[in-house]
Amino acid sequence: MHWGICGTAFALVGWSAHTVQRLRAAPSWIAAAADDGWVVFGGTVGAPSSFILAARGAVNSAEFAKANCELLRKRLTLTEGQLRAVLVAYPPVLGYSYVANIEPSLAALQSRLGLTESQLRRVVLKKPQVLGYSYEANVNPTLTKLQARLQLSEAQLTAVVVGMPSVLSYSYEAKVSPALDKLQARLGMDIDALRAVVVLYPAVLGYSYEVRHSLVDPRTQ
Repeated sequence: MHWGICGTAFALVGWSAHTVQRLRAAPSWIAAAADDGWVVFGGTVGAPSSFILAARGAVNSAEFAKANCELLRKRLTLTEGQLRAVLVAYPPVLGYSYVANIEPSLAALQSRLGLTESQLRRVVLKKPQVLGYSYEANVNPTLTKLQARLQLSEAQLTAVVVGMPSVLSYSYEAKVSPALDKLQARLGMDIDALRAVVVLYPAVLGYSYEVRHSLVDPRTQ
């Protein structure tokens, strides 16, 4: 049995493929895994049958995670190394349903911004947490308000997000709007100049004002 990176969930619990197969097939009162050095009996000897049920649940969860991350790998055309990086950076994705959670979020984000497959992959690799964001509750409101505030075209909004995927995690009211107001006031920029700065250097959206206030208006140079 070839597990690859998507078999990580099985490996984490220290069970071999043979153990997993025997746990799945075992009756509720007994599970044996002599090849792994242990034998468990339910009820009268050793652990109660609830242990077996819990073990079966763990096996099912691991298989669920394996199937979902394989679908994610194919959807974004990720290499094994890239998939591993996503899982290490954002382990909760192992518990998400690809069909119910991951794919709808990816599709909504890609459609909203007109992202190419390469751009979508770049966003996820730079900010794997986007796989857990609610598009309707969090992502879309921030994008809509940011676009309106800076009068961004669709292409400009896409450039900002691809350049700074972390903006998808920001609260517009608590972080983005105050930051833009302070930057604009500090450098005395009109909306056109502010938009140009953000599109050219989206990272300014992630700066604190204490860092940002030291910026020098290039027009004074």
